[in-house]
Amino acid sequence: MNENDDLLIQQFLAPLKTDEVADDGFSLRVIHALPNRRQERQSRVWTVFCLVVGALLFLFTHSWETLLSGLRHFVVDTLPQVNLVYTAFTVLVLLILVFVEVIDRERAAL
Repeated sequence: MNENDDLLIQQFLAPLKTDEVADDGFSLRVIHALPNRRQERQSRVWTVFCLVVGALLFLFTHSWETLLSGLRHFVVDTLPQVNLVYTAFTVLVLLILVFVEVIDRERAAL
């Protein structure tokens, strides 16, 4: 196209141009529905509180002994029969999947 065509197109579309789009208050309702900073802060504080309580319960109920016993059994009895590279790769993939899931849920919650 040339400059003349561009000018003709602009002249043709000029009467249709509006500065505002009528949305019947939709934008305002969306703005009011968004969570505010206080809710975000409360959510983070609640998350940290629950993590601390969970960690304290884990320590005070001696659940770490059960975890160590299970890990010891896994290392002593199972690992010698399994290829360590495949096991490490599987654990790494599972950790990545858990991490991605946690991040997705955190983003969805906000």
